[in-house]
Amino acid sequence: VELVPHVPHDRMRELVWDRTGLLLAPSRHESWSMTASEALAHGIPVIASDLPGLRENIGPAGVLLPRAHLQSWRACIRDLRVDPRAWSALARARAVEHHETWLAESAAWVLRVEEVAG
Repeated sequence: VELVPHVPHDRMRELVWDRTGLLLAPSRHESWSMTASEALAHGIPVIASDLPGLRENIGPAGVLLPRAHLQSWRACIRDLRVDPRAWSALARARAVEHHETWLAESAAWVLRVEEVAG
């Protein structure tokens, strides 16, 4: 695990997405999760809390688990290590479906946030 400080939009692929093998989103509250959308758009497997917004966003491309059921999270991570190709194929299926839309919307959203943040 590596904590990365703020990364400008034009370097996200290089410094974040190309170096990320799995996104864990054990959220208590989440409306949609732009991070999960971006991860899927870049072919990164996502394991997330089973919440309505994440359920709608991730659909069958990721794995949704009860947040407090740590054994399930461990098992999914273990399965990923055993068969990473199957997980990558799962993430890519969603990426193909929404690639252009989500990348464009994500890029626009990040640019706006960076403008506000200065």
